[in-house]
Amino acid sequence: MASLPPKQQLYILCGKLGWSTRYFFSVEHEGTDAHPWAVEVRTGIGAAASHTFVSDCINDNTNTGLKAGHAAAAALAVRGLDAEAQRQLAFPAASMDATLGAHFDATVTTVEAEGRCAGAGWAAFWAQKPKVVGIDVEGNLHTPPVLVQVATISLVILEAPGDGRGGGRFSSDLLRLLADESILKVFCDGSSEADKRCLNLPSSDDARRDLVDLEDLAATLAGPGGVRRGLARILGLALPWLPVRISKEEKKAQHQRSSQFRNPSVMFFAAIDKGDRPSFRGGLHQIPAEMKRYGALDAWCTLLAWRGLTAPEELSAEMHGWMTVPGAGRDATGRGGGGSSVASGSRGDAAGCNAGRGGGDYSQPLWVAHQSPEGYVYYHNTTSGVTRWDKPTAYRYNPMA
Repeated sequence: MASLPPKQQLYILCGKLGWSTRYFFSVEHEGTDAHPWAVEVRTGIGAAASHTFVSDCINDNTNTGLKAGHAAAAALAVRGLDAEAQRQLAFPAASMDATLGAHFDATVTTVEAEGRCAGAGWAAFWAQKPKVVGIDVEGNLHTPPVLVQVATISLVILEAPGDGRGGGRFSSDLLRLLADESILKVFCDGSSEADKRCLNLPSSDDARRDLVDLEDLAATLAGPGGVRRGLARILGLALPWLPVRISKEEKKAQHQRSSQFRNPSVMFFAAIDKGDRPSFRGGLHQIPAEMKRYGALDAWCTLLAWRGLTAPEELSAEMHGWMTVPGAGRDATGRGGGGSSVASGSRGDAAGCNAGRGGGDYSQPLWVAHQSPEGYVYYHNTTSGVTRWDKPTAYRYNPMA
């Protein structure tokens, strides 16, 4: 990357780490005609994450002057932020599932709102009296979409209102939620706003204050990025205390980056949108369990990111009790240590319409001490997959690995 122009180097670095840049004329020499070009780089949220680099390049705002001024300021920023960039890049890359999936499986109940489970699932949702929910949508090229996921802290409702061709309908409970402006609805929709559009909701520019987009919130708090950040990078901004760089999915080798190796869940719903799955007629029973879990985790992570952006101290204290790091609690399929989070049951209540909160033998947990890249000791339970910062006092240990 060193052979690239400075501005391009900085652009690539910011895109990789979710940073933002703002080029401007500095007022360092206010009162004179000399206003050098500067760049502000925001590496996170808060005043401490704002870094301004003032060049000695004094040019006007012509194309030639702008190019030279941006290059001079960017060169200073690349050098000045090299240590911080190397620190962040030293963290291992890990998917949202690898980082948060084990805790999600163990603590979140996912209910399929279909058939006899529909009423019980929504009844459990309304009983929580949620003030804010995370919403994610799959198959959003048509109204209604193929899958809608609604998350509270401990519950995810799955509803499959559409058939991928514009047919189907929303349930009365989902319509009630979408119309209730007293409940904050958090999306990670980006510039297209396709998720809101396929739910017949207005865009973020309209006056409804119950609709929040994480892309807009992150841009307000950490500056607008050159490209859409996406949920994984926003989670990284929202959870800066995690010793990982969160990615949407596991990092793949160069030869595995063709379309046949893309996230199978994304490809499944994209194929429905494109009409490449003519056998799909709608309904949760036609969506594989791993695809439903993928959607449920996305909605829950959307809510988690909002909590990290708006109440970081509260969430940090909570997460330090269950933080998961790369490789913790994974089985041969890459899933978390808990049991299946999505299923249906024969009973008519919410408990009978899901698979509970994890499984396995928890009677003899074994805790192993590890060290994060920053030198902090954390403890991983090899039975449950739970990872925590504080030393468990009631269990037996292995020496630090």
